[in-house]
Amino acid sequence: LSCDEADRKIAAKFNPARIQLIHSAININNSDMDCCEWQNRLYMLYSWGNQRGCEFLAWAEAEATEQEFCESFWPQE
Repeated sequence: LSCDEADRKIAAKFNPARIQLIHSAININNSDMDCCEWQNRLYMLYSWGNQRGCEFLAWAEAEATEQEFCESFWPQE
């Protein structure tokens, strides 16, 4: 996973201070990915932030099976 501004998309109700923290946080690391395949879609939960006390959980979906997702990192020549 790579760092992306989409990590900052807010899908819950937070107070203004928490929203400001999310938008100003340093995003240099995505880690601790967990995934579940269901009906040919892959649902992923992962952590993003700086790994120095400022981390957030994010959710992603892919129109792919787990195998297709993993194989996309090593394309066939």
